[in-house]
Amino acid sequence: MVIGALKSVGSALLLVALFLVAATAAPAMSAPKSPVHDHGELAPVSGIAVHADAEVLSSGVLTVREILTVPEGQQVTRTIPLRTQVAADIERRFDITNVTTDGPVTVDVDRDLATIVATAGESTVYYSFHGAVSDATAEQLVLWPISGTTEGPIERFSATIVAPSPRQAIVNCYAGNAGSTQRCTLAGVEHSGGIRAQHTDLNAGQRIELVTALPTGTVAANTEFRDILTFNRAFAFTQPVLVGLGIVGLIAIVAALAVAGARRRDRAALNSEAPFSGTLIRTGTAVEFASPDGILPGHAGVVFDETVDPVDLASTVVDLAVRQYLWLSEVDGPDDTADWQVSRRNDPDSALHEFESRLIAAVLPEGTDSTTMSELHRRPDLNLEPVRAALRHDASVQGWLRNSHTQSPLWWAGVALAAVGVIAIPVLALTIGHAVLGAALVLLGVVAVVAPQFLPPRTAKGQQLVSDVRGMLHYLHTVDEHSIPEEDRETVFSRSLPYAVVLGETDHWIDTFGDLDPESNGASGIYWFGGFEGNRNLRRFRTHFPPMLNSLEGVFAETHHQATLAKQA
Repeated sequence: MVIGALKSVGSALLLVALFLVAATAAPAMSAPKSPVHDHGELAPVSGIAVHADAEVLSSGVLTVREILTVPEGQQVTRTIPLRTQVAADIERRFDITNVTTDGPVTVDVDRDLATIVATAGESTVYYSFHGAVSDATAEQLVLWPISGTTEGPIERFSATIVAPSPRQAIVNCYAGNAGSTQRCTLAGVEHSGGIRAQHTDLNAGQRIELVTALPTGTVAANTEFRDILTFNRAFAFTQPVLVGLGIVGLIAIVAALAVAGARRRDRAALNSEAPFSGTLIRTGTAVEFASPDGILPGHAGVVFDETVDPVDLASTVVDLAVRQYLWLSEVDGPDDTADWQVSRRNDPDSALHEFESRLIAAVLPEGTDSTTMSELHRRPDLNLEPVRAALRHDASVQGWLRNSHTQSPLWWAGVALAAVGVIAIPVLALTIGHAVLGAALVLLGVVAVVAPQFLPPRTAKGQQLVSDVRGMLHYLHTVDEHSIPEEDRETVFSRSLPYAVVLGETDHWIDTFGDLDPESNGASGIYWFGGFEGNRNLRRFRTHFPPMLNSLEGVFAETHHQATLAKQA
């Protein structure tokens, strides 16, 4: 009985004990956890305290929660650098996003810094921190600038960090001034695998920086390194710069070869011995003279030697007479000397080139129908510079000579390239580097500007024309007057004579046709040159025409000399 009673009492006591245990355990099991993770109790402090919890996500981003406690009448300001220099010309970049706050705190994030300012009371800041995770040789490193740099004393700064892997280790926890290796007051691994760090009495200008290690491949690495554009790096011979300089060098070589080839072809054209087959054109039994590309004798002279000489203008006067715009005749001059008259025969028309019209207007001004060589010598107002300019311009317009007074599109392109290069040098130096590429553009522009200066004045078309004119010389040397029908000889002789004049073959050409009878066709004398009526050959013309030509060239040479002196005065 007694034993049974004791067993009943013991069972009752056991039930009471179990009930009490259950009653006390239930509240503990239902207590809420920390929003990030449990970090235990921290002893209260009288000054400013900051606690930060961070979690490393699989993306490598750190989600951070900071709790800032600031006593009445105080304020805490911290700056977290988002650009840190890790080498002489390399910087590491971070970023802070998704910022939210609760309480008396503000967060300002710009390109270089994140600034956190908290005033009296308790406040909370949430943000995402990018750029913390980097891959090392056999591990991943997480760099967390926990506190940034503080502008005033913080009595206690504590932090915890967790990651997807429990195998997280502390590499370093530094406190103090930037660059110092002073250890944090406390740093260790918790039983859960998280890491706790703490430092007391963090003074103005000091920071806390935590580096942890994770197994390779735990999370995505998101470190961002950028080159710092120092002078040496900005002007370094990088691969793009070497490629650019190589292209410029290649273009320079091609340009040099092109210039050399053009000069070689120009010399070949000047020395060409190939005959021009189109000088005499036969239509049935008739024979006519035709110049290469339809050029006039003045054209031939300026394209051949690149200058407008007196003989170019003299041959043009003869050509205008042959084409019956002018009439030339020998007259008696003062003191019984020979003189020559130039008279208007037909008015200028649209068939004339501008330089021809200007030449007629200069020799025979409006209201003047005739003049003599002696009068031209005495004319102070005789100005042939517009005629020379028009002839030179005409040769350029026809595409035979390069226009020395107008820059080519290539020249302007070179100036533009050089200007872009000059602008690009500082722009590249201050932004992405490769500033030597700007210098390469300048060099390319210089090549484009300078290369055309070494080209011969004659274009490819002009070189072909010179070669044809050389072929016409062959015609002047080898033509047989008897191969030309008698009724066409005077016309062929006259039409060819201005070209013989400009090419220095006047005497030879007249000698070739010395037996030509200018009156065989029933006309009286040479149809464009008076004073030789009744002559049955060109022997007298042979002695009188060259002096007239010399006098005409003398007039033109004297006016050019006077114009040159006037420019120099």
